[in-house]
Amino acid sequence: MQQKFEETSGNLRGMELKLIENGSNLLEETSGKLENLDKKLLENYTTLEKKIMENSSCLQKQIGEYVDGKFEEIENKLVTVEEFQNKFLEVERKIATLSLGSGEQQQVVNTALKSPGSDIDRLSKPELSSPVEISKIRMKPPQFDGKSSWVNYLRQFEAAARANGWSLAEKATALTLALRGDATDILQTLSLEQQDDYHQLVKHLEMRYGQSHLEHVYHSQLKNRCQKK
Repeated sequence: MQQKFEETSGNLRGMELKLIENGSNLLEETSGKLENLDKKLLENYTTLEKKIMENSSCLQKQIGEYVDGKFEEIENKLVTVEEFQNKFLEVERKIATLSLGSGEQQQVVNTALKSPGSDIDRLSKPELSSPVEISKIRMKPPQFDGKSSWVNYLRQFEAAARANGWSLAEKATALTLALRGDATDILQTLSLEQQDDYHQLVKHLEMRYGQSHLEHVYHSQLKNRCQKK
């Protein structure tokens, strides 16, 4: 009996030791798993917090841009309304001014219409004119003062006219503007029609400064010298 009791006690102690050992192992294993779980939870929490912060910053930026855009749109609309109001007030002032001065203006117009030869009468019958428009000069012709050779000058002028593509009317105007010094005296002997006629202008300049004129001048000078001797 005593032997069985001791045997049973030994078995119980063995079982107790195994239970203690198994409990220790289970506790260590559970502690390790809990530590790993805590670590994973902390990592997940950190990642989630980071994502929330990023999304929050992005959302705040989008909200800020949207609000700024709306404010700018409202400001532009306010400026447009203000400009419209200013233009409307300006139109009202002009209408008021015209309304106040319409009576006096009508009297002035009526008086002018009754006066023969008035400015309004002249404006109602404008003179017909055909101004010569000189094309854009690409090559400026030389000036002529009557002291250089007319033949050589005319060749240079014609070359410039061809390069610029001038018409006869444009050539007449350009030649008139190119005259300098004594050469401008020729204009006093010409009518406006002759001055605007290129061939007539060249003809008179040829008579004044051409080869035949120079021969006549030289002949006169030689004759005067002979008479003095």
